[in-house]
Amino acid sequence: MKTINFGILTSDALYTFAQRFADLFQGRDMAALGMDLFYNRVTKTLSDYDSVLKRDMKDPYTLVTAEKDRIRDERFVGFRDYVAACAHRESEEMQQASERVMKTIERYGYSAQAMGYKNETAALNNLITDIETNHVADLTSLVADEWFNELKTAQQDFEAVMQSRITETVTDELTIKETRRPLEKALRNMMAIIELQHSMTADATLKEIIDDIDPLITRTMSTARAAQTRKEAE
Repeated sequence: MKTINFGILTSDALYTFAQRFADLFQGRDMAALGMDLFYNRVTKTLSDYDSVLKRDMKDPYTLVTAEKDRIRDERFVGFRDYVAACAHRESEEMQQASERVMKTIERYGYSAQAMGYKNETAALNNLITDIETNHVADLTSLVADEWFNELKTAQQDFEAVMQSRITETVTDELTIKETRRPLEKALRNMMAIIELQHSMTADATLKEIIDDIDPLITRTMSTARAAQTRKEAE
């Protein structure tokens, strides 16, 4: 089976792919194929994602919040990866500073950028406070002050947007980010079990399903790459 890079799909593109993927199984006996649990998980996570997507289309803060979150994600990953890279510098002082700061980053979440809005906000605020309290000298040794200040600014900008959103909308609901990951995982798991079962049994029905999924992946990736190219050219 062909592979798909969910990371380059927009929210709408992921929904379209997931819906068309689920449609491929309409009329099939999923229990007989031994995939009913996997299919039910796909449809459940797709339903959750669809509800949030439709809700957010009506929310004027959705796009602004998502963009601010994207920026802080990039600043966090940039800061984290820079600190990690300093472990390979010739200076022993930089190596040791890198080790200390990386331990702090890992304490609050090495992959904080993948968390939901609330959890990421809490993790980054704790990280920023810890670094300002205990690692100012390490930042100087790493020449990482600019990276860190950009992360702080991005975090503050995100929180400012969220504060505006809190005063006008309900925020205790799931976000696109929080429903997207379970959907992607459910899709990956189902594609993996289909491929595994086919490799073990050479079942004709499974081969037919794979032959339906592959063109869908090809079309989806082609459209996504074209959109990405246009965006980069702007």
